[in-house]
Amino acid sequence: MATTQEILNEISKNSIQCNTPMDKPQQDDKFLAIGNDNTGKYIKYSNLVEDLALYKTQDKTWATVLALIEQGKFGDVYPVGTTFYTPFHYNNQTYQFPWQVADTGREVTYPDGSKHVRPILQALYLIPQQVQFSQYRAFLKCPQGLAAGTYNITFGQAWGSTLLTADHLNWNFTLTKAVPSGGRVAGFRNFPDSITSADNLKIRVMDAEGKTVLETVTVTEGTAESGTNLGTLGYTVRNGNLSSMQEAFYGYNEYHYSAYKQFLDSTAPKNEWWTATDGWDCAPDALATYDGFLSCFDEEFVSILKTVQVKTAKNTVQGSASNAYDTDYLRCFLPSLEEMYIAPQASGVEGAYLPLNKDYVGKDSPNGWWSENANTGLIKYDLISKQANWYRLRSCNRNNAYYAWSVNYYGGVYSSGAWGAHRSLPLVVI
Repeated sequence: MATTQEILNEISKNSIQCNTPMDKPQQDDKFLAIGNDNTGKYIKYSNLVEDLALYKTQDKTWATVLALIEQGKFGDVYPVGTTFYTPFHYNNQTYQFPWQVADTGREVTYPDGSKHVRPILQALYLIPQQVQFSQYRAFLKCPQGLAAGTYNITFGQAWGSTLLTADHLNWNFTLTKAVPSGGRVAGFRNFPDSITSADNLKIRVMDAEGKTVLETVTVTEGTAESGTNLGTLGYTVRNGNLSSMQEAFYGYNEYHYSAYKQFLDSTAPKNEWWTATDGWDCAPDALATYDGFLSCFDEEFVSILKTVQVKTAKNTVQGSASNAYDTDYLRCFLPSLEEMYIAPQASGVEGAYLPLNKDYVGKDSPNGWWSENANTGLIKYDLISKQANWYRLRSCNRNNAYYAWSVNYYGGVYSSGAWGAHRSLPLVVI
């Protein structure tokens, strides 16, 4: 048998590189052949001659790929794990962005209700942008505006800090300016974690778009009678124009309302890819930092992405039934627990597992949660730094209104506050 160096020399003469991504489980009998058209395929050493010859003759232009899809032959040519490379323009540099075939053909639903069998691609590396799943939400929406003056808010229960105990549930703030119609009042970020100081609990008055801070004021402890009482902010359940403590303190965990959802599916520039989903929604920090994710790709690639139905289970603490879900129509979206071959909270709702991810997990049953079930196959690496990092999933932790699921840098599956900004491993349908 030829030596490894002899094989590499032969591959090089045919304009093919050999590379092993950090994110792919190491297999001694395989290498990744990357052609001069920047697409890749794993090839077994034992089948080197046959597979390499086939690989060199394959036409991987998007036109040919689409023709194979229409003929129902995509999977015959491009099995699960095949890698396609697309230019990715970010921070005035261009990188090669690898997409892996996660499923060679799955029935998807278009916005017109028609159903089609299409391949699903999953990013090989984590995107470099870090985006909040959700900004901290406003605790008060003001459809008719709100006059300047001193106001009091009562919290529905104590929660975790010396500042928010059973005998410290009333807090005051004074607005020097009126809130405009459609505006919102946000504040009390991470309140349970504010051990001794209320300095970080500042009140922010937002405009009707939820993008611009009109006024920032401090809070002080008060009584229900020490200002105009706005009502009681419930722990999870909303009350009229009031949202909930969980949403205001840590962000909102339903993907339908997620800033991350809007970021991934947009070609718009910074400051334009997000709009408020309701009267409590506030702009994510990343809105002024990043262009919409799809704007990083050439128009040719974006044009072949299909808008498909994406279902995401709702949390069960705000009145939704156990089988309730939201429906969106998207071109690019976060994977769910179940699609990542991780134990779901709502089985059969958020899409079946993707074969690629079952291969990564390497188990006969879906991977469990928390540190005791950490799996090296779930470790993913940043596109640019090649460092392992956290990444978001679209599934909410259904047992509350503020935790969304994610995977950490050592392959453990956790839920964390929606306000946190993380990378991701997006999906597209071609």
